[in-house]
Amino acid sequence: MVPAIYVMFHFALAPMIGILAFMVSLLLGLLIPQLDLLTRKAPWRLSWIASVICVAFIATGSLTAGFNTVKPRPNAVAYLLDSDSGKASWFSAGYQQDSWTSQFFTTEPEYSSVGELFPIKKRNGFPVMIGDAPGVELEIPELKLLNDETGGDVRYLQLGLNSPRGASVIMLDVEPYEIVQAVIMNGKRIVSPESEQELWSLTYYAVPEDGFEVTLELIPSQSIYC
Repeated sequence: MVPAIYVMFHFALAPMIGILAFMVSLLLGLLIPQLDLLTRKAPWRLSWIASVICVAFIATGSLTAGFNTVKPRPNAVAYLLDSDSGKASWFSAGYQQDSWTSQFFTTEPEYSSVGELFPIKKRNGFPVMIGDAPGVELEIPELKLLNDETGGDVRYLQLGLNSPRGASVIMLDVEPYEIVQAVIMNGKRIVSPESEQELWSLTYYAVPEDGFEVTLELIPSQSIYC
């Protein structure tokens, strides 16, 4: 239980806090048999001691909370370039600017969500601030058609992807989602799970210098957009 709670504490998102609290409650429940030993001679002593410790922790946390040079506030700003339109944007998580993010947003930013900013649809869009950014010349990723053949009721579409500028991560989006039945990479075939998403998405990390190849098994009667 302890390692599981520790891992979830670092990776759990806000909607999963209830699950984390439930797991902690189960762990603390193991101490219930010890309450009889602690309260046998003085029933109220444990309650008073626990209350004093609780108040001390709350006071200490209130006095030491906040951010400074030793404990800086976590923050991030990302740069997004649409190679089709040439429009560039800054974006940062949250609804409010601070002294650091304001240096990027020279004008009042728009408030949107990740689901609207990126093509992948999400039920609960994470709020972001979006502002205009200067455009720069960047080499865009390359997508090449290597082979396209149909066998029986399956269309095999072999694609080659590469980043001339040496990006370490490449994402491939295919629309609509349900047209992709499976994907073959490095000799391994992976069946696409059922999903309500509109786009099928593949993220490849640590992209080799010469790129990588992927074969999509598609429904031949429908057209796709990559």
